[in-house]
Amino acid sequence: MDIGEIKRLNLRLLAEKYDERADLSNIIGYSDTDYVNQLCRGHSPIVKKSTAKIHQAFDLKDLWLETPHHGSWASLEDKKYQKRRLQNVNLDIK
Repeated sequence: MDIGEIKRLNLRLLAEKYDERADLSNIIGYSDTDYVNQLCRGHSPIVKKSTAKIHQAFDLKDLWLETPHHGSWASLEDKKYQKRRLQNVNLDIK
């Protein structure tokens, strides 16, 4: 797993604390929610400038975003699995 994927998963952990990505975007200092969505989905890399903004916005310890948090990532995978399962159930109903 590369550093970009680690940053993306950790950003998704932060995003899980908010109902809306717009809230996360505002806290980080981005007016464009689409950009934060791209970061969370891996469509745009989390570059040094964004990493610094995220660390500052959440008062994170140095290198928190770059450090694997494997135990916490499990909740992201559980939610992804549950969402996919619900989508499959919806497809079966139609």
